[in-house]
Parts: sequence; structure tokens; C-alpha cells
Amino acid sequence: MDACPPITKLLERIEHGGPDAYHRKNSASGKLFARDRINLLVDPGTFVEDGSLARCLTESLPADGVVTGTARVAGRVVAIMANDSTVKAGS
Repeated sequence: MDACPPITKLLERIEHGGPDAYHRKNSASGKLFARDRINLLVDPGTFVEDGSLARCLTESLPADGVVTGTARVAGRVVAIMANDSTVKAGS
């Protein structure tokens, strides 16, 4: 069994998302990335991501591509989900 990479390396890979080519394509078309969209929606500093490690050990994917968590929007607690279009085309 292969040793797991350190958690900080896993989280960096997950937060980066998919291949750079998909990042360039999204940027060129003016699309915001999942975590950027969430940060614009929620009250500053309140988003707590809870599913970032889902499928994180699949070598070909930087986790599941779905960003989930809780935050506050205008002071109200909400659950949030956003698809990362750079991972599995956001599916």
C-alpha cells in the first residue's frame, strides 16, 4: 500500500482543482472558480468546507470536484455546494 501524502499537500492539490488548461479556459471565458463564487456569496471568514477530502486518494483526480460546507449569508447559517468545473467538468 502506498503511503499517503501529507495532509497539507493533499489540501493544496484539492484547492488547486483540475489541470491548468481548465483553469486557463475558465479564466478566458470569465468564469469564477467554485471557491471564489462561494467567497463572494458568504459573509467573510464564515465558510467552513467539510467535504474536501472526498475521493482525495484517487491519483487522477484532485478529490471529488464538489465543494461543500456551511457558512453565513447575511448572518444566517446556510449549507453551500458548488461544482468545481476544473474537476470532472463539474459533474
